[in-house]
Amino acid sequence: MSVTERGGEPVLTVRGLVVDYGPIRAVRHVDLDVHAGETVVLCGANGAGKSTIIKAIMGTVRPTEGTVGLFGTDVTARGAALRAREGIRLSPEGRQVFATMSVEDNVRIGAHQLRVAERARRVDELFDLFPLLRERRGSRAGELSGGQQQVVAIARALAARPRVLLLDEPFLGLAPVWIGSVSDAVRAVQTSGTALILSEQMARPALELADRGYVLKQGSVVRHGSAEEIRGMALAEEYV
Repeated sequence: MSVTERGGEPVLTVRGLVVDYGPIRAVRHVDLDVHAGETVVLCGANGAGKSTIIKAIMGTVRPTEGTVGLFGTDVTARGAALRAREGIRLSPEGRQVFATMSVEDNVRIGAHQLRVAERARRVDELFDLFPLLRERRGSRAGELSGGQQQVVAIARALAARPRVLLLDEPFLGLAPVWIGSVSDAVRAVQTSGTALILSEQMARPALELADRGYVLKQGSVVRHGSAEEIRGMALAEEYV
């Protein structure tokens, strides 16, 4: 479904985003938006600024300039914890599961803001969405493969019913078989109507999941359009 067909205001808007790390300008005047139920991918080589944009949206990095808006409200000055309560959640690069805790407890941690009675129901909903996790619910998260851990991290981020889900490099370091499994997990998320933003160096599997894409180079957007349009470009040349 196109953005025009979706109608209404974007769930998330980023305008004129600039992020500096000391003397280094990591992100240069980036504009983007995402609508409810839409999946947008940020493509680019390592160091292109993808993860920095994700962190600025989450609130773990403060922009030098620009704004981040959620449902038309400027949340730029709000910290990550408040943004999380207002509906933005992050599945971070490298998964970062709690290795010694069970799969179920990892997912339950993501639901800590819900009422006690609702937490168990939400965990069951996520186990229905991701049957793999139900099978491994008692296993230590650190004993799972990288792909399985990525599914745990996605479920944990979903546990609080976010309106915007940020996935930072979800395919990083995964074997091809697990790229397919994580792609299936993302497709399951898409059925919920959650707005999704993926940052991903491995553009091709990410674009298979996306409605639209932005290609980044040295912190700037150099191309943007539908996923089909971005897939048709010589992405390797953009990454040089």
